[in-house]
Amino acid sequence: VHTVQRRLGRVVPRDAHDQQAALEPVDPADARPGDLYFFARPGRPAHHVGIVTGAYRMIHASERRAVVEEPLDEGRRATLSGAGRRP
Repeated sequence: VHTVQRRLGRVVPRDAHDQQAALEPVDPADARPGDLYFFARPGRPAHHVGIVTGAYRMIHASERRAVVEEPLDEGRRATLSGAGRRP
């Protein structure tokens, strides 16, 4: 997400939790393509972020070191902590 934003000429924080703090909060159910989904374990700051491509779908850097576009599986939905939008 950080690299994509920089390529678009936008300055954003590098880490997921800092990105979440810098954006306008949005209910994940109301997220639109281009918004960001954030993921965190209970009581912890966001540790992962993806770009919304559709209802509960995102493009993100997966654990396999590949960028993928996919729906949020049960594990991702369980750690979905919020969504954000550039003001």
